[in-house]
Amino acid sequence: MFTAKNLTEKFYHPELTTKTVETKSKRDFMSLSGGSGAQCNKSPLPPFTKGGMNTATLNKGGGTIMPEGLSKTTLTRLRHPLPEVEGKEFEKDIKLACHPELVSGSQAGFTHRTSPLTKRKAAFTLAEVLITLGIIGVVAAMTLPALIQKNNNRVVETRLQKFYSSINQAVQRAEVDYGDKKYWYQDTNNIETDKDGNPVKGSSTVEKWWNKYMAPYIKTVDIKYDDSGLPIFMFTDGSALKANQVDFMRDWLFYTGNPEKCIAKYGSDTSSRGKCSFSFIFMPGGDGASEDANNSEGWKYHRNKGFEPYKYNWDGTRNGLINGSYKKCNSSDGTYCTALIQLNGWKIPDDYPFKVSY
Repeated sequence: MFTAKNLTEKFYHPELTTKTVETKSKRDFMSLSGGSGAQCNKSPLPPFTKGGMNTATLNKGGGTIMPEGLSKTTLTRLRHPLPEVEGKEFEKDIKLACHPELVSGSQAGFTHRTSPLTKRKAAFTLAEVLITLGIIGVVAAMTLPALIQKNNNRVVETRLQKFYSSINQAVQRAEVDYGDKKYWYQDTNNIETDKDGNPVKGSSTVEKWWNKYMAPYIKTVDIKYDDSGLPIFMFTDGSALKANQVDFMRDWLFYTGNPEKCIAKYGSDTSSRGKCSFSFIFMPGGDGASEDANNSEGWKYHRNKGFEPYKYNWDGTRNGLINGSYKKCNSSDGTYCTALIQLNGWKIPDDYPFKVSY
């Protein structure tokens, strides 16, 4: 049993974020709307001891019945148990019915539910975010170059091995149609020039030879030309091949990527060898090859062979490819580097002297 003054009261609770309940009644604002699906307390409220108020029940018959005199009651976002109000005495706990903003099924008064305004979410501070980003940046700076180089190595290895296999398959297929390669191979090259001395594109011996003996068996998507008029045969994977001398066809340069980009990066074909271009020789002997070249000990790794990594004058040792006195890989020339990679199973060795690219 409790009593109430017939006065206008303002009840304030510090955790209700300045929300006020105002009532002009002879009893507390005890009648609340029921929540959907809630298990509401249907026990009658105790009567007032004075003021002539009739007893009211909550949620009776499925809806809320407001006591007489509470027509002006205003309830705003009440989330906590009723505060103790001066002049009001509660002799026992009054079980309240459901409210939309209370947890459904509450049978013991108002169930606390944290307000979005008072609930604090965990978050990182600006300093913590900046420190984390800084750490990520340092780790990326340390690991990214190694990852990029590892990918470059893989691409170069794959394209070198693919080219070596494809070009020699083309040679073998050409032999089926034209006989032994020693008889249709040609060592000399010539490029026609116009009246101003400029090379005429498509006039070189090497391009005519390629179109007859190689092009039918290995797909060429385009032909470009360097400043001297030498043709550059472009392949489907972005790699390219060029006969490397104006007067001869024995030396070939394979580019693992765009030739113009490769030369621009290192300044010349010679400086790019072993990095983004790789030296091969096609010197099986026969028509166009001198007798000395055909029988020389220096040509033993190329005689009667197809396209092979440059091994002229190689002593047969690994150290000879790296630090030998002729065309060593560990030099600005880099001609033997292709043979060094082949010797390692078409994989870039750990002690390879250059960073390759494509």
